[in-house]
Amino acid sequence: MTPLVGIGSYLLLGLLALLVFDLATKRIRNGITAASRGTQTKLVNSGSFAGERVALMLTLLAIWIFWPVVFYGAVEKRIRKE
Repeated sequence: MTPLVGIGSYLLLGLLALLVFDLATKRIRNGITAASRGTQTKLVNSGSFAGERVALMLTLLAIWIFWPVVFYGAVEKRIRKE
């Protein structure tokens, strides 16, 4: 397996996992606005201008690349809740 196939498989699996996760829990749709505003604030504080769309796309890209962390956070929050 070449590295490109591995990366493509990882991203495809992440996309499918996030889709199923969001359809089941609606956590991504409900929390994406606050997360993208936080991203926009960090970008503005660093000196670069970023509109709402840029911040939203960067947030979605980060969620897609680091999708296992999304599941880790959801499990950790559920454990703390109990």
